[in-house]
Amino acid sequence: MMETEVLGYKSPLYGRRTGQWKIQPMPFSEANKFRQSKSFEDKALHYSVAGGVPAYWLQFSEKKDFYKNLKDHVLKKGEMLYDEVEFLLREELREPRYYFSLLQAIAQGKRKLSEIVNATGISQPMANKYLGVLSDLDIVEREVPVTEEKPLKSKKGLYRIKDEFFQFWFRFVFPRRGEIEMDRIDIVIRSIKQDIGHHLSLAYEKIALDMILENPDVFSSFDRLGRWWDRNEEIDIVGINKDKNIIFFAEVKWTEKPVGTNTYNELKAKAEKVQWGNSKTSKHFALFSRKGFTSEMLKLAAREKVVLFKGVERVD
Repeated sequence: MMETEVLGYKSPLYGRRTGQWKIQPMPFSEANKFRQSKSFEDKALHYSVAGGVPAYWLQFSEKKDFYKNLKDHVLKKGEMLYDEVEFLLREELREPRYYFSLLQAIAQGKRKLSEIVNATGISQPMANKYLGVLSDLDIVEREVPVTEEKPLKSKKGLYRIKDEFFQFWFRFVFPRRGEIEMDRIDIVIRSIKQDIGHHLSLAYEKIALDMILENPDVFSSFDRLGRWWDRNEEIDIVGINKDKNIIFFAEVKWTEKPVGTNTYNELKAKAEKVQWGNSKTSKHFALFSRKGFTSEMLKLAAREKVVLFKGVERVD
């Protein structure tokens, strides 16, 4: 919206632009410097809320743990982060209530268009229109399996919220506004603790993507990089390099226990179902784990040259 107002044909600046630079969110490798002395898990928790936006990181105190920062700076009336999403959307959109419904549905896991329509009661044509606006604002994106040759025509599209803070706010804050307004913060915190695992797994997938992009000497470079799925299976990250005839598969696990050989064997089995390449295609595998790996997995990785990362540190 701001881009249109500043650079559109009705603007005094129309036709006078000499250059344009779209600021992207910081990768995790930069964002985590805001909590330099903290553990990976602490950094990942904060990243799952603040994402790559410096202004959001600056709201958090390095002296406080994650849940104390939530209580004091996200779930507290009058704080910037409590009203941030609502302020931004009301500034940009004419009918924010419809967009709020759509975003809440996506944050709660309704990612197919049919699921979003059923959850919100908004007609499919109007849902398409509003999702298009949210896509233009870079809040939502439509994902398709990374192997799709014609993504715009694909019928496998799933919607996701791109911004970590928007995702967190619509999953945990917006549905509990009544309790927050009644100052029942401890109840809200308990609810977040019970349900935050899935949210963290999504954040860790984004962190893993950053690690892959920042380490081309380890992972090669890819023409396409993203998720893959069919009716029955899903792979967290698949990368394709057409020139080198390479396909890459990775699973990302935010679990309480070290990852074992079963996860790797399941990944290899799912990789067999991905239809891309030919008999000469070279397949590469990686695993990312919050808690590291079993001794059996470490031995197997050494034999089969599987790339392993514990948190954001490579395991040799």
